[in-house]
Amino acid sequence: MCMSTKLKVGVVGTGKHASYHVKTWNTLKNVTIIGIHGSNAERLNYFAKRHGIACYQDYGDLVQRADIIDIVSQNHTHSDYAFMALKEASGIIIEKPLDIQYEKAQRLYRAAKSSGTVCSVVSQFRFHESFKYLKRLLDEGVLGDVEVCKISIVWPRDEQYYSNNQGWRADPSLAGGGVLIHQCIHFIDLACWFFGNASSVCGRENLKDGKRKCEVERSFWGEIEFVNGVICQIYFSTNPSVRERTIVEISGSKGMAMIMGNWLFIDTGSGIVKSMISNIKCNLLLQMKKRPNLLKYQLEDFVYSVLAKTTPRVSLKDGLIALKLVMSLYHSAQSGRRLTLQDNIL
Repeated sequence: MCMSTKLKVGVVGTGKHASYHVKTWNTLKNVTIIGIHGSNAERLNYFAKRHGIACYQDYGDLVQRADIIDIVSQNHTHSDYAFMALKEASGIIIEKPLDIQYEKAQRLYRAAKSSGTVCSVVSQFRFHESFKYLKRLLDEGVLGDVEVCKISIVWPRDEQYYSNNQGWRADPSLAGGGVLIHQCIHFIDLACWFFGNASSVCGRENLKDGKRKCEVERSFWGEIEFVNGVICQIYFSTNPSVRERTIVEISGSKGMAMIMGNWLFIDTGSGIVKSMISNIKCNLLLQMKKRPNLLKYQLEDFVYSVLAKTTPRVSLKDGLIALKLVMSLYHSAQSGRRLTLQDNIL
């Protein structure tokens, strides 16, 4: 497809996240949204009118007119929409997860690799200043040989969150699962970014909300062992009665680092006073560079990659690896045993 001065973006989906994507695309200077596609005609028309963009009942028509396709539909449709756009689109970005079936996502990865279309999966926490700084510490060996990583995430979600839009988030056949695949796949991706390939996983899930049995898990906990020996302990929850928290703690032979919310704390045994001064300076710098809309920075990186025909900072392969771990954790929870991962999954 021949691209004009401004890249033309077509968005798929009419939910809350699609609305956020549209608003974010509108802040970029070198793109223009040409239309929206959705499976529900009534919702599609309302969404298009609300955002002042054209609605496309025919997805194929939107694909032919757009340079970039942004897929923000229900989880089980992600790979299907991407497959249909591979031949025409110059770039495809897919909201996580890549799909709810690993085999289908794997076929998409292989087809995209052959087509040459620039593809990416939304994983915007890689653009968070604290996580970027932590990645740099790990790459430079500041913490020494990493032994343990602990990730504890609570993002409260009430019952309305699961019942909205015909309740698809509460249906495992449409959503693929609950907190693990929806919210915390972000942190599975970060762990892979930090530590590389995983060798085994074990997990447990809680399918109850109080005394009421749920179809998708509201809490998940477990362990990921990486090839380099790092053990990553995870706890994820959407419990609405608990305060929100995001904690990532990494311990190594030379020190430790911990992220709490937007704050990063580092201890490398340099003394209390020196450590406090260093942390204050570090966090002041990070807060100055804080990016309130992380999605915007991923979309900017993706647009650059489409124009330059290069691999984006979050690739389709990254999304596939994260999905592989998520599905393996689910299988472990359902089987009640630790699973060893195969080496060549791609």
